[in-house]
Amino acid sequence: SIQKNTLLNIVGALIPILISLVTVPLYLSLIGEARYGVLAIIWLLLGYYGVFTLGFGRAIANQVAKMPEGSHEELNNLFWTALLTITIVGLIGGVILFWIGSVYFDQSIKMPVDLRPEVIIALPWLILAVPVNTASAVLIGALECRERFGVVNIVGVSSVALSQLVPLLVALTWGTQLSGLVGAVAISQLFGAIILFIACI
Repeated sequence: SIQKNTLLNIVGALIPILISLVTVPLYLSLIGEARYGVLAIIWLLLGYYGVFTLGFGRAIANQVAKMPEGSHEELNNLFWTALLTITIVGLIGGVILFWIGSVYFDQSIKMPVDLRPEVIIALPWLILAVPVNTASAVLIGALECRERFGVVNIVGVSSVALSQLVPLLVALTWGTQLSGLVGAVAISQLFGAIILFIACI
């Protein structure tokens, strides 16, 4: 079981790297270096959502794993309390990251003048994406404590793949506006969170 779960986690970590190796050249040729640079920074900002999880994911995994079989009511109370709390914290974190991103892109980074309005329009998607990611941390913790590593990695890899591929599809079909690209990333992550939520239920 340990070997199987370790292998699943390793594969789940490697596949996103392979996907990036394929998609990065496509992004550069399709949307250009400037837009891809902005998109990469927004991905980086979203990567800092872990600051706002406050350890809830690991905490719920630890607490649920300690619960005896049959303690369904206590488990439900713990799960819903953690999920609601971390979603609220995530919303606050999304607003904070939106403000940080607005200041950063407005004052600290050089970009083409015509690209700046696109960035401002795209940044509000952070307010959705951050609480989705923080809630996902609790959902993942609840699944990991039951050793559902297969589900966690399948959904995680699928979410990363969608976050990389759906914006490319948007760029090909609707244009290269950053609002559409960042929106596609946020919606892809929301889809992954919904699948995790269904698995938890």
